[in-house]
Amino acid sequence: MLHAELFFNLVNYTLSSLSEGETAWLGAPEVMRMVVSTPYLINQMLAMSALHLSIVRPENGEWYRCHAAHLQTHALEIYNQRRLEVNQESNVPLFLFSCILGMHTLCDVLVHREETSFDTFIERFVRCLKLQIGIRVVISSTTWRSLRESILRKPLQDGAILFEWDTKLGPECAGLLRLVEGAKLGDAITSTYRGAIQALQMSMNAALKGSLKNIGGVTGWPVIVSPEYAEHLAMQRPEALVILAHYAVILHWHRHLWLFGDGGRFLIESISRHLGPSWAEWLEWPNRSLSEPGRLGGMS
Repeated sequence: MLHAELFFNLVNYTLSSLSEGETAWLGAPEVMRMVVSTPYLINQMLAMSALHLSIVRPENGEWYRCHAAHLQTHALEIYNQRRLEVNQESNVPLFLFSCILGMHTLCDVLVHREETSFDTFIERFVRCLKLQIGIRVVISSTTWRSLRESILRKPLQDGAILFEWDTKLGPECAGLLRLVEGAKLGDAITSTYRGAIQALQMSMNAALKGSLKNIGGVTGWPVIVSPEYAEHLAMQRPEALVILAHYAVILHWHRHLWLFGDGGRFLIESISRHLGPSWAEWLEWPNRSLSEPGRLGGMS
């Protein structure tokens, strides 16, 4: 009965809560046929539904969260046992699995924070970030061409439009880059941070173009930042934490979604406390965004 409840919630509430209109492609019949015929994917989808219920039904939150963890573990066991190669037959379900797994993990880190130290939280976030970066492994150039000819053609085209960028930085990202370049951190580190800031601008643009339920701007940045940035974040380098606080503004814009909740505010406030007043100039925009209403707070 639990699986029936989770599937009902998935198709009627979870998927629609994350998208709307033309972006509601995850619930399309052809996609759902693939989901129910792919064991590791349906288990991960049901895990996502259970995670959703753990948040919107807090009176039974721990029970649903336990089942979410169990279903996700089962999905990963099936996936690992099959040792799937990425080919024309497997690339669509693998891509979907990677995306849903990434969303699930990000939500779990941001919303189910528990009473942990800042160090522990950053360790969990970095593991999540590395998992998200790993999605790029699934999307090789050959795989990408195949995906663009699959049932995912339309959503991938829509996503490409969302992330189109004219290489111009907005005032917030431009100001952050000036601070980074002025810090004289060396060419390699500066280049890594510049790439993370450019990815941040692309994600901000995508978030502002999309509807309030379109989470592409939020989920895009963790996928496109470099592994080198993740390593600097793992070391808690101050500049890497500041960039993360700027990403948290996008999370804060989407605080109305169960998937992120108050995770953006938590990140900004936690990083500000950790770094202290000497980094106030670097964190001025993220902190100002917390007191400004709406998704567009702080954007010029």
